[in-house]
Amino acid sequence: MRALPDPADIFRDPEFRAAAAEQRAARHAAAIAERKQREADKAAEIAARKAIADKQARERREALRLKARRKKRLSRTKRNARRGRKAALYVVRWAYYRALSANTVTWKERHNWVRRLLYKIEKQVREKTIDQLGSVDLFQADDKFYEEVARMVFMCYRKTGDAPAESDARDGVAFRL
Repeated sequence: MRALPDPADIFRDPEFRAAAAEQRAARHAAAIAERKQREADKAAEIAARKAIADKQARERREALRLKARRKKRLSRTKRNARRGRKAALYVVRWAYYRALSANTVTWKERHNWVRRLLYKIEKQVREKTIDQLGSVDLFQADDKFYEEVARMVFMCYRKTGDAPAESDARDGVAFRL
């Protein structure tokens, strides 16, 4: 009976060793190539994400720049867009100069006239609004209330005098008179 060859003899064979070394080198080269490919894919993906993020950041900056330009232009045209009590005071001062355009009055006289007229019109509009609502508890003096006050003053004084122009009052507030 013949014995099987000893496995140690096979592994000692120089041809086998050369073939095994070739296979090992090929597997090692394939593993290195695969790792480099994964790294390249990952780097490309990161670069693509970064490019998208950079583009979005540029678009946001540009949008903010345009918004700031529009806001600046609007504030110039609307004189800081007066609303609420400031707008009502602006229209009452306009009415003062419309009715009494004498420049010889003192600041105190003008201040008293403006304050009294504003109080009087506020009272009228408040009572009218409370009558419409049917309850004092539902009334609140918000921007809409003061817009109504400004409209009332404007309507009362638009036919009085001719200076300053009506357009001054309209351009000075952020709502329609």
